[in-house]
Amino acid sequence: MKRIIPVFLALVLLFSATQSVLAHHRNRVLGASTQASELNFPSISSGPGLILPDSPFYFVDKLKQQVRLLLAFSPEDKAKLRADIAGERLAELKAELLKNNQKGINIALSELASETQKAATALTDAEQKGKDVSLLSQQINEKIKTERDILKGLEKQADGELKLRIELTQATVKKAKVEVEDSLPQNIMENEIRDSINSELEDKIKDAQDVSQGIKNSLEELSKEASDAAQKSLTRREEALKKAIEEKNAELVKEQKDLLEQEAIKQATLIGITLKAARGALQAAEELEKISNAFYESEKDVEEIRAIPVPKPTPAQTLLNSNQVKL
Repeated sequence: MKRIIPVFLALVLLFSATQSVLAHHRNRVLGASTQASELNFPSISSGPGLILPDSPFYFVDKLKQQVRLLLAFSPEDKAKLRADIAGERLAELKAELLKNNQKGINIALSELASETQKAATALTDAEQKGKDVSLLSQQINEKIKTERDILKGLEKQADGELKLRIELTQATVKKAKVEVEDSLPQNIMENEIRDSINSELEDKIKDAQDVSQGIKNSLEELSKEASDAAQKSLTRREEALKKAIEEKNAELVKEQKDLLEQEAIKQATLIGITLKAARGALQAAEELEKISNAFYESEKDVEEIRAIPVPKPTPAQTLLNSNQVKL
């Protein structure tokens, strides 16, 4: 499958450049989880099964699912059924989130990822057997896009363990979507790839901007703490010097003067370094903003060029060209 190489490379380079900083940023994921019932879950067309994942009788629902799959003889029927079951799992996830049932949420997320991937695999199997899956691939692709949009919205709202589990589900669903895209008609596949790359690039730029701003805020706080610590240390040195003068101890006076000078130089150096780092972080955020703006502008130019209609030859011009060929 052909990809849009220049934009993809830009995405990889930007991701690599910010990976180490993002790793620190993502450490917050392991903190306290958001209350699941507080998440905003949009309306969906699918409904949950009769038995929810947190029920001890959930295996009955899974058994019914296996019977339905046994009755689906063709790989394309299995692909469609798997996609429908994934829709049920998405509805079950919504129900478990409202109940704030962590066990049920985990099962629903796991089942959603599994069924989506199996739907993509069955679709690929059908295509490899020579079946026309152009329409079915579009239907499944739209369902997976809905899943990704919902998971993306939940991920932005969540924190802690819940956020991590949603991210892991997103990774599997994304892999399934890439597989489904291979079965799409050429023009639709190209548009899907382009939209996916644009969305991921936008997310990475936004993450990098957030991290850069976070670094700047942290360094400013560090600078303030260093300044406060320096003032406190200098005050203690001044008090010691005053005490030494009062005791008229020349040797102690000289020692405290030296320590005072060293401390002042050290603290001035530390403050200078932290301020320089803060300015660098701010500049990085500004550069990322420029990259983002340039990317959007180039996309706008491409759309404008594509919108220019190509003039068709007039009947007279067609006749003239035909006569020239005969001559």
